[in-house]
Amino acid sequence: MNQNYTIAHLDDLQSILKIEDDCYPVGIKERPETFIERILTYPEGFLLTHNNGQCVGYICSEIWQLQDQPTADLFTLNHPIATTHNQNGNTLYISSMGILAKYRSNGLGQSLFKELINRINKPTKILIVG
Repeated sequence: MNQNYTIAHLDDLQSILKIEDDCYPVGIKERPETFIERILTYPEGFLLTHNNGQCVGYICSEIWQLQDQPTADLFTLNHPIATTHNQNGNTLYISSMGILAKYRSNGLGQSLFKELINRINKPTKILIVG
């Protein structure tokens, strides 16, 4: 599979929403405004993967400064990244991830996750909530 990675930009929004629709049922999908805020706030933590020029997956993250166990309110759907993201934090939080159904089960998600970790390479803890 010929894949590459890019940082998400606002003009990628329709591709991101297509993946979101393919991955999550109504009531679990993030709003377009949430993705826009994440792209504008922390673009380095929002990667896309492409296969032969088509965007087929994304991973979206934030960096948090955590001293104790995080509270449930931090994980609400569509939470504003501006209230949680701290560029100098100690925890990488994966807020959303999706791969188009026809590209799943071939390691794309794992390689996208590894690419993000390699690029961020700062926080000492990783927090993933599914």
